[in-house]
Amino acid sequence: MNNIFTITCFRKVFYFFLFSSFVLNANAQLTAACYDLDTQLAIKVNLNNKKGYKIAAITNLLNGVDTSLGSVRIFSWTSNGSPYFGRTLMQFDLKSIPTNAYINSAKLYLYAKTTGTGEGVVGQPTYGSKNTSLVQKIISTWQTSTLSFNNAPTIDTVGQKILNQSVNTAENYVIDLTDFTQKWVNMPDSNFGVLLRMQTENNPYNSMLFECGAASDSNKNVRLEICYFAPLPISLFAFDANVNNDLVNLNWIISDAKNAISIVEKSTDGINFSVAGSLKGMVVNNTSKYSFVDKTTIFTIEYYRIKVMSAAGFYEYSKTIKVIPNTINSIFSNTLIYPNPISNSDLNIRLNLIKDQLLNIGVYDMKGKQVYFKKVFKQKGVNSFSIPCFNDLSAGLYTLNIVSDTELITKKVLKQ
Repeated sequence: MNNIFTITCFRKVFYFFLFSSFVLNANAQLTAACYDLDTQLAIKVNLNNKKGYKIAAITNLLNGVDTSLGSVRIFSWTSNGSPYFGRTLMQFDLKSIPTNAYINSAKLYLYAKTTGTGEGVVGQPTYGSKNTSLVQKIISTWQTSTLSFNNAPTIDTVGQKILNQSVNTAENYVIDLTDFTQKWVNMPDSNFGVLLRMQTENNPYNSMLFECGAASDSNKNVRLEICYFAPLPISLFAFDANVNNDLVNLNWIISDAKNAISIVEKSTDGINFSVAGSLKGMVVNNTSKYSFVDKTTIFTIEYYRIKVMSAAGFYEYSKTIKVIPNTINSIFSNTLIYPNPISNSDLNIRLNLIKDQLLNIGVYDMKGKQVYFKKVFKQKGVNSFSIPCFNDLSAGLYTLNIVSDTELITKKVLKQ
């Protein structure tokens, strides 16, 4: 039987049918964490109807495994006067995400289970004064058929996540698993899932019980929600422009571009773009060659980029190129910005100015918020300087703008 999963890409929803062992939520909606990246995709891996995951519960008294779960069980209790505590293991299937994807966020949503019976106090799933719990990465294989408390997989405590002491008896949690998920996607053989357990298991009468896959409100089933972006399976290269009779001529080539569509976008400031036209290319030996003439006479500096959309509806942008009318000489030449991607280091800028210039240097996050700004005066000739702000920024995609009195250089910078 074919299973359905949903990928939401900015403004569009695409449905695919795969032969697989999992189901992604067919009603997935783009989350706030994803809305601001044109090239970003969102996936919600839900545990609806006990599909889309591998899950099991183990306890110290019953040296076996329970896979018919009505809840995610984390508890420390007693049974006939003996300590009795339970843990839950779960593993998500992430094969639908490309191994070269960059994970912008991955969040585990846990909703308190307020109905039914089981360990703990009915109707008070997050019970007790010492119910702080942990989400730990599993680093060895496990099978539900052989799993037991005494035969549990190996755990790595480095980077473990904390479910803080509850403040009420029916508390929901959202756990950031971005770092775990990034490794699982880049190295699929390392994906063994997570273990959920009490931080201290010898304190009785504490519990955290969450909806598993049978909640009356399907939106409250446990899920891992991932926002990511990845390169398209097509390559754009040889993108250039020239001015002929005051009209801009664009030329570019795309490989592996069967049924691909190119949308030409233009801007006067390098930030706000509008559509100038769209076209399909002529495929020759699996390569498409494109030519486009902007019929609007160019009088000032213009910026162009290509939005390449695959047949499946995924898309990404080319680099932005600056086109200067023949009547204008560029302030900048031979501009170099490095390293990119950048980790915890300064961003270096090297540029050659044709005259003395006061420059505005700005860095913006993916929501357009300015995270760095500085005015610098540079003299004619070669200038080298650095921006220290990337040491303090979180991982993600940023826009660097260098603005003179007549021109703008814009560059995307990836902080790892």
